[in-house]
Amino acid sequence: MACIPLKRVCPDHSRWKVNVRAVRFYEKFTNDQPPKLSRFEFIMLDEENVAMEATIPAKWIDEQRPKLIEGRLYTIQYFEVCNARGMYRPVDHPYMARFTKHTRINEVSAVPPKSPMYACSITPFPVLRARVGNREQMSDAIGLFTKCSRMTKQSTRHGVQSLVNRFDAQSLMEMSKSSPVVLLFLGVTSNTFDGHLTLQCSATYMWYVNLELPETALLHQSFGSAVGQAYWIGEEHHNQPQITTVAELSAIENPHEAEGNKYKVTARIKELVPNQQWWYLACNKCKRTTRPNGDSYRCYDSTCIGTDAIPRYKIPFLAIDPEAAAGIEEKTIEMICFGAVADEMVGLTADNLVSLSTDVQGYIPEQIKRMYGARYDFDLSVPRGAVRFGKTTFRIDSFTRIAELEEQATAEVPPPVATTTASEVIKPHAVSVHSSQSDLATRNASTPVKARTADTHHARPSQGPASFKIAATPIILAASNLISNS
Repeated sequence: MACIPLKRVCPDHSRWKVNVRAVRFYEKFTNDQPPKLSRFEFIMLDEENVAMEATIPAKWIDEQRPKLIEGRLYTIQYFEVCNARGMYRPVDHPYMARFTKHTRINEVSAVPPKSPMYACSITPFPVLRARVGNREQMSDAIGLFTKCSRMTKQSTRHGVQSLVNRFDAQSLMEMSKSSPVVLLFLGVTSNTFDGHLTLQCSATYMWYVNLELPETALLHQSFGSAVGQAYWIGEEHHNQPQITTVAELSAIENPHEAEGNKYKVTARIKELVPNQQWWYLACNKCKRTTRPNGDSYRCYDSTCIGTDAIPRYKIPFLAIDPEAAAGIEEKTIEMICFGAVADEMVGLTADNLVSLSTDVQGYIPEQIKRMYGARYDFDLSVPRGAVRFGKTTFRIDSFTRIAELEEQATAEVPPPVATTTASEVIKPHAVSVHSSQSDLATRNASTPVKARTADTHHARPSQGPASFKIAATPIILAASNLISNS
C-alpha cells in the first residue's frame, strides 16, 4: 500500500499508511518512584507540511514509545482515526491518530532534502487578538525579543514550579547585543493582561530561538539593527514587594505615587465597599465591561470585537489591621479582587455564584460574607487604572488565609532530623516581542535553541493546558506592526 498524504486521512478505515516526521513530543509521568510514563502525544508532519496530532494509549506506551525518536522520519501504518480534541487542539487537522498494539512504525533512512522539520502555522497578531478567550485551538506565534522582566519569587496554590534552566533570559540578552533575536512559541492560547495581548503557555508548549523559517528571515530583514538590544523591564527594586501594614497603606492618598508598586500585608477583611457591585458582565475576549446590544453584547472597548459576556468577579473589600487596638481609630484600605484569585477566595466561580444569587439590589451571597473577619496574608499591587479613582485602591494578586497556615503548622510534626524548606516558585518572565510585515528575505538564522516544560503533578489535564501564569506575569507579545502567514 502506498503512503497517503495526511490531508486525506479520515475515519473511513484504520489501514492508513503515512510517511511522516515525528515532532513536538509531549510526555507526562506519574508521581511514582521511579516515575512511569502515563501519557505520550506528538505531531505527525508530512512532506506537504500538513500536521496531525497522534497519541499512544497508556496500555501500548511501553511497546510503541521506544520506537520513536523526535525529529526522525517514519513510515507508520495501521492506526485508528478519530475526531480531533474539542479543546486545545495543537494543529488544524480535523482528525487525530490513535496508535494500537498493531501499529507498525518503521524509520526511513533516506530523508528527502526538503522534508519539513517543524510543525508550525504562524498566527498573525490580528488573529491572535480575535482568539482571546478561545480555548478550542492553540496558536503558534513569532516575534522579535525586545524586553524581558526580571524573575521574582512567588508562591502559588499549585505548588513549587520554576523556569530555572528552562528560560535562559540572560543568554537571550547577550544574543540580542549582536543581532535581533526571534522567538517562536508553539502551542499557546491568547489572553489579555493589563490591556495587552498576551500568550499563555500550556504544558505542551515549546519555544525556539532563531529557528530557520521564512518568517524568521522576514523579521530579521524588516528590523535589521533598528530594534536595538533587548532590555530588562523595570528596575530590580520595583520587583521586590514592600512589607507594610494597613495603617501605612491607608496613608497613601495619591495613587500616582504608588502606581506599579507591590506590597505584602497582613489584613482582616471587614466587609464589601458599600454601594459597589461584586461582579459584572465581562467581555469574553478582553474581560472589560460590556453593555447589551440587541441579542448580544458590545464591549466598551471600541477596538474589541467581542459579542458575548460572562459574569466575572470584581469584589471590592474593605480591610483593616488584624491587630488594631480597641479605642484607636480604625484604618482601612480598599482592595479589589478579580478573576482566578477571586474564584479561589470565594471557592466558586463567578458564573456559578451569580446563578445561585437573587436579583435583589445590594444582595451579598453567604459565600462572600463568610470571609468577613478572616485574616489573610496579601500580595497587593497598585494597577495603572487605580489613578482614575479618588482613593488609592489595591489589587489582590495572591493571598494565603492565616487560619490555613495555623492549621498546617499544628498538623505538621517535625522530624527528628534537620530538613530543608521548599524554595519559592519563580515567576515566569514577561517577554515582549515585535513583528513586522515585509517581503521575504534570504534566511539568516542561527542554530535553534529549543526548550519545553517539565512535567509536574498538575500538568495539562485531559481537556486543557496547565499554565505557569498563576497570579504571575505572563509571556507578552506586543506588536506595533503585523505579521502575515507565509
